[in-house]
Amino acid sequence: MTLAVVLLAACGDGGGDPASVSVDPDRGSARGGDEVRIEAPDLGGATLVRFGEIAADFTVDGGAIVAVTPRAAAGIVDVEIETPEGTVFLDDAFEFEPLDLGWELADGALPPDDSRSRDAEALDADSDGDLDVLVVVRDAPPRLYVNDGAGAFTLAPPEAVPLEAVDALGLAVGDVDGDGDMDAYLPVYGGQDRLLLGDGAGAFVDATAAWLPADAAFDHDAALHDLDADGDLDVVVAVQAPPEGGVRQDRLYVNVGGRFEDATAAALPAADDATVSVAIADLDGDGDPDLAACNDETDSVAIRLLHNDGRGYFSDAPAGSMPVQATACRRIAIGDLDGDRDLDLIAVGTGQDRAYVNDGMGRFLDRTVLLLPVDGTRGIGVAIRDLDLDGHPDLAIAVFDGQDRLYLGGADGRVRDETVRLPEDASPSIDVVAADFDGDGNDDLLVTTETGEPDRLLRAVLR
Repeated sequence: MTLAVVLLAACGDGGGDPASVSVDPDRGSARGGDEVRIEAPDLGGATLVRFGEIAADFTVDGGAIVAVTPRAAAGIVDVEIETPEGTVFLDDAFEFEPLDLGWELADGALPPDDSRSRDAEALDADSDGDLDVLVVVRDAPPRLYVNDGAGAFTLAPPEAVPLEAVDALGLAVGDVDGDGDMDAYLPVYGGQDRLLLGDGAGAFVDATAAWLPADAAFDHDAALHDLDADGDLDVVVAVQAPPEGGVRQDRLYVNVGGRFEDATAAALPAADDATVSVAIADLDGDGDPDLAACNDETDSVAIRLLHNDGRGYFSDAPAGSMPVQATACRRIAIGDLDGDRDLDLIAVGTGQDRAYVNDGMGRFLDRTVLLLPVDGTRGIGVAIRDLDLDGHPDLAIAVFDGQDRLYLGGADGRVRDETVRLPEDASPSIDVVAADFDGDGNDDLLVTTETGEPDRLLRAVLR
């Protein structure tokens, strides 16, 4: 379809003459990559083309422009063309259409394994421009899946991840030492946590002795973030159970340039909670990263909010900031569910998942009944991502006792159950990672399982 519009070419002196412009085609996939021909007088000297706020690659063909649409959220956008004479605006000139995706099991894409996989993270371990996967395994060394660029993975040799068998449950990745390569923090259940520093060439160095304080608690999860605004990554560790003879307390380690120092006593309030998941984001809108902790005991607070003072010191959020949740929480994730530009919470666990909507100042309201489908399964992992590029976050949920679930979000924050887009599989899932592993512009799903069944790669395909 061709869109014919009348525009005003706003020149440097504010003048300009109306001109007829054609945009052909006037719609395309939100995945991007479509060629669009824009014709109008005096566009030959164009220096910049934008679709909405995103710049596009383009060439000049005589007096016309041939632009390649960028990847963008679905919706109708303006097209902006900068020329030496001024800027040309085309109001509502192009529509990005959401993706109609399904997911198929990619047989043979992952190495065979019978290990008890737990959490996984996507990272470019070998700096080749595609996403590899690091998986922690119960009572075994971590596994590094190396991507060939097309979404087929091989298992890295043992020397690439030089750790003995550890009972690691969670995983956090980030550039801890500031060298531009991805590193990995492994919270260990009943032993010393581990820190692996990436070399950027597909291998890691065990830096535990040099970097980490000694500990023996039963750690379940960790999250990396610059908590004290000094430009490097600190870590929060979720503690499910105390060490023998010790106290159950989540921990905060501050990065001091070459090692982590335990700042728990000064930076975190005491709490005897069975924390199994932590997430970090600015929840109260003051510009500082706050903490949300998820606890899996019914006799403790299911979700605990901690506010940052801007210097990396945390205090409990004011009373009433979080509704009381009757069921235990297993995993917590953060995203803008309702499109109001503040961050909301999703909590999964045994029974009904919960949706908590932020009022913009860090006070959360339980909107589960309005936003989420009814479910009674045991959710263990959750990924929030705009999978279909319609501008609204979607949810992929790893289910331990049944079919994994897929919820696609809408403009009002409600999600619709689109699990039918996933292959049928009742394997006991633990974690789910959403990322474009094969480089086709669509987000695939990698699902781990703890019971010795193989991890699974679900490849996104256009329906």
